[in-house]
Amino acid sequence: MIRFVVLLSLIALTAGAAIRPPWTNSRITGSPHPPAPYRVKIAFPLLNFTNPIEMMPEPGADRFYVAELNGKIFRFENRRGAVAREVADLKRDLPKFLRLLGFQFDPGFQKNGHVYVCINTENKTPEGSRISRFTIRDTNPPTLDPESERVIIKWRSGGHNGCAIHFGEDGFMYFSTGDAEAPSPPDSLDTGQDISDILGSIQRIDVHRSEGRKNYAIPADNPFVKHPGARPEVWAYGFRNPWRMSFDPETGHLFVGDVGWELWEMIYDVVKGGNYGWAITEGPQPVKPDQEPGPTPILKPLISHSHVEAMSITGGYVYRGNRLPELRGHWIYGDYVTGKIWSFRHDGKSLSGHSELLDSHIRVVCFGRDHAGEVYIVDYEGQIYRLEKNEETAANKSFPRKLSETGLFADIRKQLPAEGVVPYEVQAEQWLGGARAQRFVAIPGDGQVSYHKRNNLARGVLRDAFAFPADTVIARTISVPKPPRHIETQILHFNGEGWLPYNYVWNEEQTEAHLSDGQGADIEFSFDDGGGELVKRPWRLHSSTECMTCHMARPGYVLGLHHQYSDVGSQHADWVASGLLEKKPKPLHWLKQEGNLQRQARAYLHINCAHCHRRGGGGTAPFELRADQQLERNRLFETAPNQGAFGMYDPKIIVPGDAGRSLLLYRMASTGGAHMPKLGPRSVDWQGLQLVRAWINELADEPITPSWLPENDWQHMFEHVAKSANNLGNTGSGTRENALTKQINLPSNLFQDTANSLNYLMSGCFSIEEALARLSQMPPHIYDLFESFFPNSKKRKILGPTIDSAQVAEVLSLKGDATNGAKLFRQVDRTQCINCHRIGEEGREVGPELARIGEKYSRAQLLESLVKPSRYIDPRFQSVSIDLKSGVSYTGYIVSREDGNTVLRDLTGTNHTIKPYLIESTTRGKLSLMPEGLLQSFTPQEAADLVAYLESLN
Repeated sequence: MIRFVVLLSLIALTAGAAIRPPWTNSRITGSPHPPAPYRVKIAFPLLNFTNPIEMMPEPGADRFYVAELNGKIFRFENRRGAVAREVADLKRDLPKFLRLLGFQFDPGFQKNGHVYVCINTENKTPEGSRISRFTIRDTNPPTLDPESERVIIKWRSGGHNGCAIHFGEDGFMYFSTGDAEAPSPPDSLDTGQDISDILGSIQRIDVHRSEGRKNYAIPADNPFVKHPGARPEVWAYGFRNPWRMSFDPETGHLFVGDVGWELWEMIYDVVKGGNYGWAITEGPQPVKPDQEPGPTPILKPLISHSHVEAMSITGGYVYRGNRLPELRGHWIYGDYVTGKIWSFRHDGKSLSGHSELLDSHIRVVCFGRDHAGEVYIVDYEGQIYRLEKNEETAANKSFPRKLSETGLFADIRKQLPAEGVVPYEVQAEQWLGGARAQRFVAIPGDGQVSYHKRNNLARGVLRDAFAFPADTVIARTISVPKPPRHIETQILHFNGEGWLPYNYVWNEEQTEAHLSDGQGADIEFSFDDGGGELVKRPWRLHSSTECMTCHMARPGYVLGLHHQYSDVGSQHADWVASGLLEKKPKPLHWLKQEGNLQRQARAYLHINCAHCHRRGGGGTAPFELRADQQLERNRLFETAPNQGAFGMYDPKIIVPGDAGRSLLLYRMASTGGAHMPKLGPRSVDWQGLQLVRAWINELADEPITPSWLPENDWQHMFEHVAKSANNLGNTGSGTRENALTKQINLPSNLFQDTANSLNYLMSGCFSIEEALARLSQMPPHIYDLFESFFPNSKKRKILGPTIDSAQVAEVLSLKGDATNGAKLFRQVDRTQCINCHRIGEEGREVGPELARIGEKYSRAQLLESLVKPSRYIDPRFQSVSIDLKSGVSYTGYIVSREDGNTVLRDLTGTNHTIKPYLIESTTRGKLSLMPEGLLQSFTPQEAADLVAYLESLN
């Protein structure tokens, strides 16, 4: 068993702990990039809320109300020195209260005192979400009367609840709902396109009238009032989790931020009856193309952000203030995970001025706007900010573009640090998939590391944590041992206010590393995986945004070099003796308080997982993996998964003594989309997995989990399970097929029965080759669990999201199988081709008819059309968006113009004949209707097969 005694051990500087020489030749200062045009400033320094969720201005007064997730609502003046007074505590006053998600004032609040609150009472129940009206009593301070509750509307609660509430100029309430389910599988209720319920939609209701037994009425001009089977409340649909929206008070446009799934985040300009695609599409990306579409055409996003730059979008407000006149008329919005904030202008016809305003440290949970039109940013960590102009305007043109120019190393190839740069080591290594790391810290001049005296969690400041001088650099070089090769040198630079990430990528000759552009890239290199053969290894060079999803404010930005992980022995003392570290009277050593196995496992989870899985971290699951607090407070044992159960029976994050129901282990063992951590290698850390499994078994007095995890040696594993299973005879192929199907697709507990599945495969009925071949055809959540047992030569090698010229050349060099390509063409869960293209009597006529496509294009051109569909667009199939004066929009391509009418074919293959006098505007798109990334899950051979099939169509 690996020793994890403490998480950080600082190595001795010299035998006698001599005074550290100053580091004087640093070139890392400023930034190579132009500074952001804006920065944030705390608007109300005396206020600090607990998980604020909504901020609204009080009608008729220069005051704000802020609602917290825990059910408390506060009121305060709109002035810098304001203090908040509690108005309500719904958790205390309402039975079964779970969380507060939305808050809004009635347009007549000054007369009637009415407010509307969206709450959850129970998870995944038919009526677990509701909007209720309450009355604010005119006391001093005002208080919400819980006895005044009038339930307006209820709907199903789940993982995505939405619940932004706004009133339009028409006086009607508009509110959002999500698809009420976990992220995986996507839209498992198939509700996104279904308007017979109100999930995944924006509703429009009249809360000032009642109809029948409802405490609201349906406006007569709602779009689906007369549609058979539709919920008449629905105003627009096809959303996944519309998180915050707002009207532009001058134009009436309703802008919505919709949280995406795996690839995109979307901003929509929502119109009456609009269909925004989920779950047929996720923005521009197909997800479930075979899902039955709704009654109106799918509309494209106004803006789509890939997950390289955004991960959880938060809608905002149009700025109508006077402090920043250049932003007047811009809708300002942000991202909860990355902290980025953007804006754009929309004149009702076209988008302009879309740009990033800044990359902040804020967990942007919502925005606020006062009566003067000034916009505020609310941080889920508790503070409220406003934008101000950034006075810095110039980039540092001399910022080092080469690692050898940074001043960190005397010899970069040998990784010999420059004078004054100090190497350090960690005893609990982060899992790097077989790679290794060398670490260095560089303090400018003879500066000293001290300790923070108080908390400021929003800025990453933790009391008693290390406080670093400005221009401190922490560096880590990632290398593989055999053959020895440096991959990248990662740098964190403290500019005096925050930490900025940079990445230097090593060249093939291993003579230099060059500064990356910060956009991220996927590379591949060869290394010896321990078996004596060189194997191709994919490696992700993370973008700056991806870096900061781990190095975030809540854990203090700096993860490895951390005060709480320091030992009290000689290494710590050497840093103090050398003058590098200020003396601390009582060094923390909490890891020594627990049993040996528990200490090791919790240390492992802390270093690999706790930077996200903590309060205020990037993880969306409501549990923590911190080792510095009591285990019972981490909510591991009672928390069910909110992102899919992956075939497991009644799973929890951890079930003491039952590894088979512990989702944490499944996440660690899977190599696909379920793998955790999300960033980093997708390979399985077998030592770490065995460590955590042993700890889970130890948590129960009588462990009930079978010893299912074999050693990481596939030949030994197959031999082991073959010897232990004799329950399937060497029968005919039909019986073998039935038994295989039954055993692999276990209905109860896939994870616990992994070994049993392999037992069936290897008990004399199937050869190793047959077992591997059949497992490779299994659904992803099954295949991903078995892939670690495959020899490297048998693993699926997929093209991935970024297909480069070398991969294109590889595909073109392969001989394709047209028969297999025809099958792929028709597999809607793989390619979606048959949904948009027609061949003979098959398919839909959304894109070009392909019966003779092989005569028109070469193999290279066919492949390019799949890899980069927007590089060349046939003018006949150029995407067009037509906005009607009624507010309805259509997206597709122009089929014909007949008698002055325009015939447009939408993404479902439906033709719409549009009279010219109904058209308000027509916009031609620059992207193909065929989505990007069609081949990302294909192997090179599968791509070659598909191209061969298309080539055969002549």
